Amino acid sequence: MSRYQTVWLATPNNPDGYFTDKAVIRAVAEQYPDTSFILDEAYAGLCSGEHATSDTNEPSNLISIHSLTKLFAIPGIRLGYIIASEAVIAQLQEMRPPWSVNALSQEAGLFIMEHYEVLLPDFKELQTEVSFLVNAFADLPEIEVEPSSCNFFLCRLNKGIASELKAFLIETHGILIRDASNFRALDQHCFRVAVQSREANEALVKAMHDAQSKGLI
Repeated sequence: MSRYQTVWLATPNNPDGYFTDKAVIRAVAEQYPDTSFILDEAYAGLCSGEHATSDTNEPSNLISIHSLTKLFAIPGIRLGYIIASEAVIAQLQEMRPPWSVNALSQEAGLFIMEHYEVLLPDFKELQTEVSFLVNAFADLPEIEVEPSSCNFFLCRLNKGIASELKAFLIETHGILIRDASNFRALDQHCFRVAVQSREANEALVKAMHDAQSKGLI
């Protein structure tokens, strides 16, 4: 590990939702102080129910990246932040473009900070919907579901192609899934699903059964 200058990690990992304990990552960072560990926690708040806090005891070589875009479902507004040591932040400030965040995003960020607890998604509700969808997909014999504690999970078709299923769902039902065939080590049978409201999740389940009846699954 010491021969690497930088290591990028994601927790939870995308697209399978695998969650690595922060304590494990912290221990590895302490073991290799000459390597910078950049931790992508864009979905962490949606998967663990815990939200980022600044910890002065974090290793100085550990940098964590967070996304308000994901946590508060504002995809049209790219907004996030970094938690790192003062030295790292100072270096980043030297390289930061003058207008890295536009005026609309700044206003959105201020509004979120002022209403943070009120706007936070209900973690328990998300987990309830994950369980609902996973159990519903279990009734589809030609789909394998990767266990996940996150608000999304990875699926694999034993029969059918993910891109064809995606096209059918969007054209016939107006539902979009993520074709995961372009992720390294995955193939044309893999796709990712993210939970939404119970009504939307029930619509997805109905659409999947329709796809099954059409021979796409």
